[in-house]
Amino acid sequence: MKYSELITKIVRENPVLPHDIQLSLVREWQEAENKGSLDKLVLSNIRLVSKEAFKIRARNSYLNYEDLMQEGLAGLVKAADMFDLKQDVVFMTYAMLWAKANMRRYVMDHRS
Repeated sequence: MKYSELITKIVRENPVLPHDIQLSLVREWQEAENKGSLDKLVLSNIRLVSKEAFKIRARNSYLNYEDLMQEGLAGLVKAADMFDLKQDVVFMTYAMLWAKANMRRYVMDHRS
């Protein structure tokens, strides 16, 4: 099975979770470092990272989709670590800023 097919399967099996559930997962991760909560959070947002990686890959054909995905997922984990629960912000919005920043940094580092 190719990597892109695997990502597609994961995206289909993990729907985007509602905001309140995502906030409770972030809280569990930050307070108790519950890896299961972090996994659920990342899997529920993998669809957006995949979509953005696909867009960036379409514009920069020399880049590897798998590497872009890896950078985007690292951005999701960083967002889960740094998210401030006191702010009235949707986690998905905040996380995508970090994921896109990581992917764009990767693009800049690997320009020819």
